[in-house]
Amino acid sequence: MAPLKGAMGRIDSLQALRAIAAATVMYWHIGSPLQRGLFGVDMFFVLSGFVISMVLVQTRPTALTFAIDRITRIVPLYWLMTTLLFVAASIDPSPFKPSIHEMGHYLRSLLFILYLKENGVRQPILSVGWTLTYEMIFYAVALVVFYLARIRSPAANALAITFMCIFGTLAPGDSAVLQILTSPLLLEFCFGIGVWYVYSAGVRCSALISIVGIAVGLGLMIYLDVPVVKTQLEVVVKFGIPSTFVLFFTLNLESHLRAGLLKRMLIHLGDASYAVYLTHLFVVEFFRKLLPHLNSAWSITTLYGVLFTMSVGLLVGSLVYVYVDAPLVALARRLVRQRCAIPTSHA
Repeated sequence: MAPLKGAMGRIDSLQALRAIAAATVMYWHIGSPLQRGLFGVDMFFVLSGFVISMVLVQTRPTALTFAIDRITRIVPLYWLMTTLLFVAASIDPSPFKPSIHEMGHYLRSLLFILYLKENGVRQPILSVGWTLTYEMIFYAVALVVFYLARIRSPAANALAITFMCIFGTLAPGDSAVLQILTSPLLLEFCFGIGVWYVYSAGVRCSALISIVGIAVGLGLMIYLDVPVVKTQLEVVVKFGIPSTFVLFFTLNLESHLRAGLLKRMLIHLGDASYAVYLTHLFVVEFFRKLLPHLNSAWSITTLYGVLFTMSVGLLVGSLVYVYVDAPLVALARRLVRQRCAIPTSHA
């Protein structure tokens, strides 16, 4: 997502945190002996709650422009990567799971409908795309609240999501659709909304406290992030809550960020984080298979293998963002807005 501007100005620290979140998810998928990093997904959810609150309050979009901007941000690259994976699996099914080249599963994936894979997990064809289903649910809640109440209220969105989650715990049956629509993971968007209200109210703390808080939050999530099965409520408590504090403390470092190469790199990687997130599995699996063929002692799970794979993953994601993702989003928004006769958004 392009950096936001408004009453608060451009928040570069958000972009830096996006970059870190994308890198941690990539590290987790590499599967090194010190496998950690899946909490990056929770950081993305909390960040999204904050960002959408900012969009609703600062840019005051109509329901239509909000829907267009959100859908055109998510859909183009996701559809492209899903289609590429589906086509590759259809041409040569041998390296892929059987469900990946089934037309029904392809169509479900395009519509953000999760299906049960061979590993017993509900995911789309592009496995990391499962998070986008929850993003779309969050956007849909914001649209429904706006349509029914005629208000752009982050608090109303948080209240609606909380009621949905409570209903999910009380509702009888084990419908997969109901479980997804009322997942406790949706509460992480509410945490981001809470950070928006606290930060926009002017609550701040010192740089020293912020640095310590970020270190403690990340350290806690690294310590708790072991590759074992967790309930979604466990995930929210162990990673959603620390991610909330990490976001708040990161925002407090905004005025302390100094211009330089590192800052420019982090901002760029934050801009490219969505492309990195959607493409990194291709890079990881490519090098997982390639490196042992080059040298039997080489593996992506070694120190040098991790550094090399992550560097290439970030580079590929950056290039995809610049030459594919950003142009696709711009084209999609221009075409849709022209068709709907809507002025160009400044969000």
